[in-house]
Amino acid sequence: MGGRNFFTRLFRFAEISRMAVYEVVSEKEIRRRQEELYVHLVDFLSVSRSEAGILLRYFRWNTVKVVEQWFDNQDRLRQTLGLFHATRPEVQREISCRVNHQNAVCKICLESYPSFAVSNMSAAPACGHFFCDPCWTNYIQAAIGDGAGCLSLRCPNPECKCAVGEDMVLSLITSTNDHDKYNRYLLRSYIENNREAKWCPAPGCEFAILMKEESDENGADEVTCNCSFTFCWNCELEPHRPVDCRTVLEWSRRLKTNGAPETIDWILTNSKLCPKCKRPIEKNHGCDHMTCSAPCRHEFCWVCLSPWKNHKSCSAIPGGPKEEMAQAEAKRRRDMAKSSLDRDTHYYERWATHADSRLKAQSHLRDTVTAHQEILAERMGQPVSQMQFITRAWQQVIGCRSILKWSYAYGSHLAEKEHAKRALLEYLQAEAEAKLEILQGCVQNEILYYVEAVPPPPQSRFNAFRTRLMGLTSVTKGYYDNVNRALENGLTDVVGKDPQVDNANGEVVEQGEEGRSRKRRKRK
Repeated sequence: MGGRNFFTRLFRFAEISRMAVYEVVSEKEIRRRQEELYVHLVDFLSVSRSEAGILLRYFRWNTVKVVEQWFDNQDRLRQTLGLFHATRPEVQREISCRVNHQNAVCKICLESYPSFAVSNMSAAPACGHFFCDPCWTNYIQAAIGDGAGCLSLRCPNPECKCAVGEDMVLSLITSTNDHDKYNRYLLRSYIENNREAKWCPAPGCEFAILMKEESDENGADEVTCNCSFTFCWNCELEPHRPVDCRTVLEWSRRLKTNGAPETIDWILTNSKLCPKCKRPIEKNHGCDHMTCSAPCRHEFCWVCLSPWKNHKSCSAIPGGPKEEMAQAEAKRRRDMAKSSLDRDTHYYERWATHADSRLKAQSHLRDTVTAHQEILAERMGQPVSQMQFITRAWQQVIGCRSILKWSYAYGSHLAEKEHAKRALLEYLQAEAEAKLEILQGCVQNEILYYVEAVPPPPQSRFNAFRTRLMGLTSVTKGYYDNVNRALENGLTDVVGKDPQVDNANGEVVEQGEEGRSRKRRKRK
């Protein structure tokens, strides 16, 4: 059969892994790496620890850029970041004035402090501007309360750009809560200021992911945290291969716009399509002058759907030519709307079905599989580690449900004229669903015999079951991997020559001389 050979060609391209290399790190590991960078810069650039921290945060913890900019023009970089030398003439003048007058006046609270009190204060900015410790503490606490901006504090003097380092900040904080917050901001800056790092979005998880290879902005690079949560690196939503992030966002927008299937009947009954943008419009006032919402803003008549500009009336004689034309046009538009909504409903229902099946499989893996593995290990006299093939089978079921789920979102975005791609997609989906049902039936139903049978079945029979389930898992994984890559490729490797679809049986037929000869032989 031409269709069979054509399907075989689907998998004749190089296997390229799209999974980027990444690393999962804990907060303890992040602190260790931060400390390494601090020590490296302090030794290499001969700067203080506070100055090293300011440089690292400004350059997003990229030591290469820090060193390059530092040796390119150290004075300019210091001026930009407010890393002032305490030996500058203006600093010495400020300090000498404070000593000669004996009493120093805080420029915030205007309190006067004797020189011995000033010398015992913790606040000592490199710029030399004097503010008392209580005012500094209030200033820092307010900044911490405002968020991570406290990591880039400057002198309170509006005309001064002197940076305030973390050592001075931590020495002036009196509240344990503020102290913990500031240290938390320091820790999180290593991840949140790094384009190749992200926190795991799972609730309560404290792990971070560091990407070691550049990821595709539109791809669907899947990462799995140590907490077992899997997500898309780019959009931080659930894994959605084979579709890209743009398709997922567009699919979500369409669901919000059109609603779930239960709302479609209401839309058809109570709305008409805007003649310009084709979006459903509800008439919520008595006037027939309709204006579509932004950005369309098209104005038309609710009765005849004609443009409102130069519109006079819809008072044509019942049964007259104008009324018949208007009714025919309205029917055509409503049929078009129904066809579009029926198509969206088809894809949504299947998308939602596989989404629900995936959630149930995850629940089963979480709540039941461990108990089954322990029971089987005891019954068969084998270690629990020998039962991990059951977990792997369920993980494969979950992954397959995800691919099937998003393949329907993929199908909904295929152009109407791409009949060959649509027919091939439906064929692949049917084959994939059939293979998945076999795997899930084995791991979900057949396994119960070995868990519940009294007396326990022979070990040889269980070993045969294990071999079969492991084989099904492997075969199913290989098939779904190939389908996944084909869809991510846009089916271009398969339908680049626009193969035709046999209208009689819906099979995909090969192009070229060989394909045409097979088609001719079939017709004879």
